[in-house]
Amino acid sequence: MNIKIDPEFQNLIPPLSADELNQLEQNIISEGKCRDTVKVWKDIIIDGYHRYEICQKHGIPFEVQNINFASRKDAILWIIEHQLGRRNLSSAMRIELVYRRAKLPRKTIAAQANVSKHTVYKYMKIRKTANSALLESVKKGQKKIDEAYKGLTLTTKTVTKLSELTPDKNSPAYVKAVFENIEKIKKYYQFVSDNAKRITEATDVEKRLIAQYKAVRGLTGYLGSMM
Repeated sequence: MNIKIDPEFQNLIPPLSADELNQLEQNIISEGKCRDTVKVWKDIIIDGYHRYEICQKHGIPFEVQNINFASRKDAILWIIEHQLGRRNLSSAMRIELVYRRAKLPRKTIAAQANVSKHTVYKYMKIRKTANSALLESVKKGQKKIDEAYKGLTLTTKTVTKLSELTPDKNSPAYVKAVFENIEKIKKYYQFVSDNAKRITEATDVEKRLIAQYKAVRGLTGYLGSMM
């Protein structure tokens, strides 16, 4: 059988952590076989990607179970339902799966994903505005939804207004604005720095904020010590 991997199907299945993947690999190697079947639809994997890759890597035999669906849509729905039954899903991934299952009202998504409406709102905001690296870290549970959302919303009206000022150490208004908002600038820059791709994918406002941060570090010795 020429087993295939469909990117859209695969993206519906949360990857295992390094420890989980290592443990699964050791279990399969020690038993010399794959205990669970690799499930496919029309030779396309719908469950068992990790088992399949491990068995292929070590030349370990595995059984294949064919499941018939009337359409590709039905196969996708089966994958989503199957994944929603997992206990170790991050809140973000649970929302993502429910969202993909149907573009429902936020209240319905929250109820089905077993999270609050506010959590759904924050995740959808991240999904819409965050870079791919940050979104993936949230899906994997490496970064909490609240933490990522706060990082995205650090660009408050005050900080945005500051970003529109021209960096000029001789401008009293600029120096005053910097001192009044230094903590917000520091937090925002730290958030950006923690997400490497965020630097290259930054919006114009974000780039101005980053430039502001770098510029104000050398304003005075006192300010420099604060950074």
